[in-house]
Amino acid sequence: MDKETFERKLEREIQANADKKKQGQSNNIQKGPNIEMENLNIPNMDSLEQDELRELSKVFMLLNAYAQYKQHAIGCRLAGNISLALHFERIADIAYEKLPIWARW
Repeated sequence: MDKETFERKLEREIQANADKKKQGQSNNIQKGPNIEMENLNIPNMDSLEQDELRELSKVFMLLNAYAQYKQHAIGCRLAGNISLALHFERIADIAYEKLPIWARW
C-alpha cells in the first residue's frame, strides 16, 4: 500500500472514531496529564495492515521525540539554561516538521 492510500485510510479511520465519539458511543475517556484521549483521534491499530502499522510507528516515534525534546527544553528554561533550551527546541521543531500533516497540531 502506498503512502497516499495509507494516509487516506488513516484519515477515514480517524473520522470514523471522531464520529463515534460525537454520537456518544465512546464513553470511556481516559485522562493523562491534562490530556483527553478522545482528542487524539488514534486509529484502531488492530484493523491496520503491517505496512500501515510500520508507517504509524514512525509517526509515534516522531511524536515521542518531539515530546522528549520539548520536555527537556522546558526543564532547561526552568533551570535558567536558555541556550540549551533553544537547542532542544530546535530539535523538537525538526521532529515536528517531519510529521505528516494529519499528525500536526
